[in-house]
Amino acid sequence: MKPTSSYLQNGGIIEVPHPLESLDHEVELVVVIGRKAHDVTEAAAMDYVGVSRSSLDSSKRARYLHSDKCYCKHP
Repeated sequence: MKPTSSYLQNGGIIEVPHPLESLDHEVELVVVIGRKAHDVTEAAAMDYVGVSRSSLDSSKRARYLHSDKCYCKHP
């Protein structure tokens, strides 16, 4: 879950905080559950979806080098 302060409106400008020079990004599917649910069947699952959208997630990634491999993770 992300705080609402981390969202921008369509067309908003992503600010890269100093001293970073760039951010990594990935597209994610956002699904908002529209009502309470419990033990929902696969056939009925979409009846509980309030809205779905695509989202661009931007974050700083830490890269750790170990021998000949590069491991990446969110800090």
